[in-house]
Amino acid sequence: MSLYLHPSITPQTVREAKAAGITGIKSYPAGLTTNSEAGVVSYEAFYPVFAAMQEHDMILNLHGEAPGSATNNITVLSAEEAFLPTLLDLHARFPTLRIVLEHCTTA
Repeated sequence: MSLYLHPSITPQTVREAKAAGITGIKSYPAGLTTNSEAGVVSYEAFYPVFAAMQEHDMILNLHGEAPGSATNNITVLSAEEAFLPTLLDLHARFPTLRIVLEHCTTA
């Protein structure tokens, strides 16, 4: 079982989830897939959550796409590639956080 990453998830939530046997937290970018209205717009707000996940050996499941907008020229064809710098940044900040990258097919 996993949780859905959204603003109500805190480091305390991570500790309680781990104790209850939950193994990971799933991140969806806002508005990119079914039921992702409450998805992530920016990962910075979740750094304390990721630190707790790293500490408690939980898995971050990332739907690897960057949200597009009229101002950033990200489309469905470039959303995966545009997400890669975010993935690299998260790994650099949380080097022992286990990450499963989903939906990323760009060579």
